[in-house]
Amino acid sequence: MPSKNSAPAATIRKAVDAYVSRTIPPEVRERIKSFVRAAVIASEPPTAGSAKNLARDVSSLAAWCLEVGLPLSIEVVFDPDTIERYITSKEASLSDAAARTYRPNLRRVARAVAPTLQPPSPTKQRRARSKLPYSDIEVEGLIRLADNQRTQTRCRRLLTLLCLGLGAGLQPGEYQDLRDEDVFCRDRVVYVAVGGRRVRVIPVLEPYGKSLLKLSVVIPDAYLLGGAEHGDRRNSVHNVLNNVVGAGSLPVIELGRLRATWMTHHIQHLGLDAFLAGAGIDNSYAIFDLVAFLPPAAPSRVASFLKGKA
Repeated sequence: MPSKNSAPAATIRKAVDAYVSRTIPPEVRERIKSFVRAAVIASEPPTAGSAKNLARDVSSLAAWCLEVGLPLSIEVVFDPDTIERYITSKEASLSDAAARTYRPNLRRVARAVAPTLQPPSPTKQRRARSKLPYSDIEVEGLIRLADNQRTQTRCRRLLTLLCLGLGAGLQPGEYQDLRDEDVFCRDRVVYVAVGGRRVRVIPVLEPYGKSLLKLSVVIPDAYLLGGAEHGDRRNSVHNVLNNVVGAGSLPVIELGRLRATWMTHHIQHLGLDAFLAGAGIDNSYAIFDLVAFLPPAAPSRVASFLKGKA
């Protein structure tokens, strides 16, 4: 069904009829003309421009089919295998921009004129959204909450967890294997050494760094959140959070929100918000597409950037 903003049907037909390929011989254009017209109009393009683009792509596909000896029938031309064979045969001569548009344009027409031949469309997955960072007031409340747990052990472990999340932005799965020796001070900056799949050394934001350093030396040669064997440590984060009492109206402590709070601080410190506004970018994916082209940052540069105060 065309949308209420679509161009009138007469305009679409006029755009299709007006399209003339400069690369297809006149005798071939004449043979494919009615086939292309019927297919493009059936796909209900919303604008004259999109109708012209579809006419271009379908014309090229139909001309190729004649060239390789395939009949001009809907079931053959718009079979998914035919479309893929055509795209593959043309890849060497297509620009990147053309290659990105040919396949979706042809598949759009194919879904309209030969729907039973097409594979089911993949289910759209909602993008996982970032957790909400804690406000400054909420952070203050969580620190007070940790200071007022029933036992010193519970106080120490909850404070340690908050310092690791708010000060170092650890990801889930990186808390339970940290020992006292993984927290150290160098040139008046406190660091935490993280193992696992993302091995790195992270400067801890102050005042969390000094607090974490004090907490880590209370019980030498121990895991920071408790537990000894792997089976014990696997649930250590859950045990720390499950034992919290007296939260009242404070928000639930979530590792994702602790990390989001840490990341938000550094995004503001970096000035990324100002850059986005100045560049007129309202979709951050445009930036992160470029991350793959950046060289890895040197550890010294990472440390220089991340250390600071929350």
